[in-house]
Amino acid sequence: MKKILYILFCLLPVLGGKAQTIYKDQIRIENESATRSDDNRLTVSMDFVLQPNLKMGSNNATTLTPFLEANGHTKELPSVVIYGRKRQLINQRNHQTPESAYTIVRRKGKMEQTVNYLVQILMRDGCVRLI
Repeated sequence: MKKILYILFCLLPVLGGKAQTIYKDQIRIENESATRSDDNRLTVSMDFVLQPNLKMGSNNATTLTPFLEANGHTKELPSVVIYGRKRQLINQRNHQTPESAYTIVRRKGKMEQTVNYLVQILMRDGCVRLI
């Protein structure tokens, strides 16, 4: 079964420095930040920490999809896809890769893994575009 988890970022409040735990205390988000530069670029940065207790079958995949929400508008950011061992081998053999994946990670059992995430978005006239 494919699990899709959405992580919410709101542009209005300031992001706190405290780690956020999602998905049954098995995935943690640390060092999250969203900064806007003078040239209207929004930089979203965070670390996904896959806990040692993350239960995932070797034939399964999990998709973590962050998104921005402001003024009633939502923008999905590129996803982080986590594969079990068998799922990675099958998809590699069949040359299948998710279209909007930021990165694909193979889950290593009973180990803590950190996935660094950094995306820049161009903001023009209220529109948000990925760079």
